[in-house]
Amino acid sequence: MLELLYMFLLIIKQKFVLFIILLFRINIMIKLYIIILTLIAIYFYQNEIIKCLDTFVKKSYLRLKGINIDTEKLLYPKHIAFIMDGNGRWAKKQKKERTFGHINGANNLEDIFYNCFSNGTQYLTFYVFAEQNWKRSKEEIDNIFEIIYKKLSLYFKDQMKYRLVVQGRLDRVPKKLKKLLTSIENKTASCEKTVILCLDYSGRREIVNACKNIIDNKLEPTVENFANSLYVKGIPDPDLIIRTSGEKRISDFLLWQLSYAELYFTDVYWPDFNLVELEKAVRDYNSRQRRYGVAA
Repeated sequence: MLELLYMFLLIIKQKFVLFIILLFRINIMIKLYIIILTLIAIYFYQNEIIKCLDTFVKKSYLRLKGINIDTEKLLYPKHIAFIMDGNGRWAKKQKKERTFGHINGANNLEDIFYNCFSNGTQYLTFYVFAEQNWKRSKEEIDNIFEIIYKKLSLYFKDQMKYRLVVQGRLDRVPKKLKKLLTSIENKTASCEKTVILCLDYSGRREIVNACKNIIDNKLEPTVENFANSLYVKGIPDPDLIIRTSGEKRISDFLLWQLSYAELYFTDVYWPDFNLVELEKAVRDYNSRQRRYGVAA
C-alpha cells in the first residue's frame, strides 16, 4: 500500500512540475483559461479521471513487482471458481497459528477481484467454508467466521462494486455474519460482476436438497428443473476450477456444476497465490481445447 501511494505521489509530482513550467512560459490570460478548462474537465469527468489514474497506478505497481500484465492475448474464463486450500500449512511453515494463514489468505481476494473482473471474468466463486470444516476446533471456526465478517465489513462498507451471492447454508453461521451477508446481498443485487461465497457448503448436500425440492414441488425430474432447484439460480457453471496447495481432488465442491469445468491444480499454498500464479492458471486454461463432446 505504501509503495502504491509513493508511486502515485511521484506521478502527480512529475505532472505538476511540468504544468508549472508550462504556466511560466505562456501569457497570464492563457494560464487562467487553461486552469478554468482543467477545473471544468475535472468536475465533469472526475469519475473517468479517477478510474484512469487507479488503473495506471495499479498497473505501474504490478510492473514494479515484476508481474506481467500483458494479458491482451489471454482469454479469461467467464466464471472462475477457487478451492482456497493450504492456509493452515502455510502458517505452520511460518511457525504461526492457523488463523495467521486464514488472515493472509483473505488478503489475496481484492487483487484477484480486480484482475479477473478487469479482464472479462463475470463470476468468481470461492470455497470459503465447507460443511466438513465444522469438524475443526471451535476456536479455529470462530476465527474463520470473524475474519469473514471483518473482511466483508471493510470491503463492502464503501465499495459496493460487485454483486454478492451466498451459496450454501446460513442457518448455522453466527447471527451477525448472517445479517451482514443478507444486507450485502440485497444492496449489491443490481451490480454486474458477481462474487459467490460457498459458505457452510456441501456439493452432496446441495444435490440432496435439490432432489427434495423437486419431490416437494412435484416437478418433472429434468436437468433444467434440477438446476433451478440448486442453492443459487441463474449462475453459469464454472469454466475453470483452481485448487491450491498441491491436493488433487474436488472435496465436495460444485459437484453438479463442474461437469465441463477445466481443472487446474497448483502446489502453491493459497496465501502465496498471487497474480503471477493466477496468470499461470489462465494461460494453462488458454492452452486447452474445450470440445464439449464434439470430435476434434
